[in-house]
Amino acid sequence: MPLTRHRAAGPLPAMTSRADIQGLRALAVLFVVLGHAGLLGVTGGYVGVDVFFVLSGFLITSILLHEATRRGSLSLVGFYAKRARRILPAATLALIGTAIAATVIVPYVRAEAILKDVAWSALFAANIHFGDARTDYFAANQPPSPVQHYWSLAVEEQFYLVWPALIVGALIVGARRSPSTVRRRVPALAIAVAVLSVLSLVWSIAQTQTHPAAAYFSTPARCWELGAGALLAFFGQSLPRLSKRLRSLVAAVGLGMVLTAGFTFTEATPVPGYHMLLPVLGTVALIAAGSGSTEATRPAVVRLLGKQPLRWIGDVSYGFYLWHWPFLILGQAYVGHSLDLTTRVALIGGALMLAWISYELLENPIRRAQTLSLRPKLALLMCRSRSGAWWWSTSARTPTSATSEIWSPPRPPRSTCPYCRSRSECRAPAIRSTTHSRTPWIGRRSTFRKRRSTTSRRRSDHGWMTRAAGRRRLSCRMTSARSATSAASDG
Repeated sequence: MPLTRHRAAGPLPAMTSRADIQGLRALAVLFVVLGHAGLLGVTGGYVGVDVFFVLSGFLITSILLHEATRRGSLSLVGFYAKRARRILPAATLALIGTAIAATVIVPYVRAEAILKDVAWSALFAANIHFGDARTDYFAANQPPSPVQHYWSLAVEEQFYLVWPALIVGALIVGARRSPSTVRRRVPALAIAVAVLSVLSLVWSIAQTQTHPAAAYFSTPARCWELGAGALLAFFGQSLPRLSKRLRSLVAAVGLGMVLTAGFTFTEATPVPGYHMLLPVLGTVALIAAGSGSTEATRPAVVRLLGKQPLRWIGDVSYGFYLWHWPFLILGQAYVGHSLDLTTRVALIGGALMLAWISYELLENPIRRAQTLSLRPKLALLMCRSRSGAWWWSTSARTPTSATSEIWSPPRPPRSTCPYCRSRSECRAPAIRSTTHSRTPWIGRRSTFRKRRSTTSRRRSDHGWMTRAAGRRRLSCRMTSARSATSAASDG
């Protein structure tokens, strides 16, 4: 009987551009924006965030698994650089713009609180900040922060930081760059993700019942939504085998589940507990129905999601999500009362146009920059711009009134004299400053220093500084001696 070599399974499918995914992004951001603006009867618009979480888990896991099973290795620097080019430019611009507008529009006390929120958002920790503050997302007795929606972005960014490292530890470490070894480890990782997702769901249900405000912003209480999308990515090779009839049924049921959640959930619905299973499983069904489909097997619902203008809204959905909430909150603070329907529609339209401008002039140029693509470490330097937004928000000054006190830096403490080792009451400050002021002599010597070698220049400078310090110490001692003699004669 001839021996046959075992043929290892190939890499998991690559993540290609999908029009239906853009349509799902458009559906999610429209739910969020319409729910915040109170338009078209969308009472559960917050489920759009859960749709985003499932999409992020599916897309990121598909990208990481394909690279790991194809090459046997995973470049964390390259992954983080791509995420930085995609996320940081628009998010940083929105934070800086919101901080500047807040210092101009709102009162001083509220502006200080907003700048603190901006600082936490710049550090990818807005959900921790708002969760610790026990912020009620639907509270009507206090104005919400214009950067409160950054909590969801913080959850995703924390997922981006941890999840690739876990995949490297589970699949890459010890595999010796062998794609077949990595591929054999994938089922075990899928089981681990399923167990962790179930535990996160149980934790989410328990926390929603006991601490609903904190659970809303909690990353552990939201991990199961990201895990649902990640689990779908593990079955990438099986999804193309679905028949057209089954795809059509799954897509129709999934869309119905998402729409039902968006139009029936209200502020009284306890989230993110077991109620979130409805939009999360509906999103999973929509993604699965379009995965691996061809033109002949693509369901009508999937084709509908890939049509215009949903695709265009999906392209600018990230910026649209970032800008719509500051427009609504700061707009209401500017007029001083609740916004009418016309004003809300105008503000939403302005946020959409600003998102499109940001997408064309900022996001796309940075994301497609050839220099940043070839040098991933250079793209990671954009994190410094995020740190700059944090620094500006913590150090900015907001005037309280026309007669506000002008801030001035504190005086430095009185230091020890470096020449006579006495305290600042030494009587030689004038002599010390006169002895130290040798600018003309340095100017004459500078022409000769340029001709010397580096070693001789350093040696000469050290010798001159040593002699000058000796002269200054002698001057200090002489001044102290004269002071003692004068005191003795007076006595």
